[in-house]
Amino acid sequence: MPKRNFIHVEHFCEKYDTLIANVYTHRYQHKPKGVFKKGKYKGDMYIDEYHFIHRKEFQRKVWLRSHDNYYEIAEHISDRHLAYILARYTGRSQASWMTFLSQDLFSLASLEGTIFNYKVKEKLWEFWRVTTLLIKKIKRLWQ
Repeated sequence: MPKRNFIHVEHFCEKYDTLIANVYTHRYQHKPKGVFKKGKYKGDMYIDEYHFIHRKEFQRKVWLRSHDNYYEIAEHISDRHLAYILARYTGRSQASWMTFLSQDLFSLASLEGTIFNYKVKEKLWEFWRVTTLLIKKIKRLWQ
């Protein structure tokens, strides 16, 4: 486990250009254990910077690997057939997956925002999971 890097909330807000109100809102709504620590004095609070950096990097990796998976699969099958496979394994409609492939997959909106917007969208996660398994099957077939 990497070392935690607790910094004062005010320094965290300055560094990542966010409001103190956002920190407190995130603390009370999401309550991640061990991320917030009270200081010696009343009103002092420290935040684990590493937690948020790590989660934001993970979100970025899933997004990039999903693109890599898409391009690798696109060499072998069409978008329509991929949408059919995704619908079969996830329970979502084929039309929903076609929209995802044509618009949402390549949108930067999921990576933008403050340091608190680190959650991987469920549909992107499903896409990454199913396409990773599909690539393994394709590689077995072509060997």
